[in-house]
Amino acid sequence: MQWTPTEAIDLAASIARFERWGVDLANVVADGTFFRVDATGHAYAATQRPDGSIEVRTADVTAEANALDDLKWRLAESLDRGPLVELGKSDPVVAQLVTRYPGLRPPLQVDPFQSLITSITAQQVNLTWATTTRSRLIEAYGTPHTLFGTVVWEFPSPDRLAGVDPSSLRSLQFTARKSEYIVGVAQAAAKGALAGLHQLGNDEVIRRLVNLRGIGRWSAEWLLARCLARPDVIPAGDLGVRKAVSYHYRGADELLSEEVVRDLASPWGSATNLVTHLLLETLNV
Repeated sequence: MQWTPTEAIDLAASIARFERWGVDLANVVADGTFFRVDATGHAYAATQRPDGSIEVRTADVTAEANALDDLKWRLAESLDRGPLVELGKSDPVVAQLVTRYPGLRPPLQVDPFQSLITSITAQQVNLTWATTTRSRLIEAYGTPHTLFGTVVWEFPSPDRLAGVDPSSLRSLQFTARKSEYIVGVAQAAAKGALAGLHQLGNDEVIRRLVNLRGIGRWSAEWLLARCLARPDVIPAGDLGVRKAVSYHYRGADELLSEEVVRDLASPWGSATNLVTHLLLETLNV
């Protein structure tokens, strides 16, 4: 199945993060092709054609429509670049980002549970180590799929992880506390704690999530940005976000506080999510 995005997408740039910090078993990039398992349990492969269109293939052609819907969400088709371009007319930093990254889209998560587990694995460690331990978790409790000779893993379900003894996660080199957080969030998700988040406002989502042990505002805001695709969210407490905003808007070694970052981002409106991701990309050069 072939898809021509309404706004140009650079697939290679948008999936580069899945190779940047090591092998991500649930998001596999092989020879420019992106492999993933969708919410219905079907593996798919996405490849960009020279004309800019994107081809989605599955082992079962009847599953291609669902796979394409999954890919469209993961490539943030729902985040309109119009407000970003408009903001660039008055903000020189944003104008440079728009020119520098014309087709970069922030890969999103479809599943809130996976979004939270991803955040837990990244708490207070570098992203290379987070990717390593998360892939160990996926390999231990997920399901492998082989598509066109490439193995991609389906992320463990809440039901699967809910029954795991937290101590067994220590062998994957998670801390005792993170092991407890992972199992606790899985148990909550299995009971429906993450249902209906798409229907709630940002503040209500945050209030619900921070009631889960191990989930703070940082994780909740990343879920809003990278799972629910809320256009007006910035995880201002994130160290990388603070570094990027500080550098581009103050041009000094000073690391701005979370509060100042929120103030600086307040005029960005519906472009906030995209601006945040483009700023973060500048840290990876």
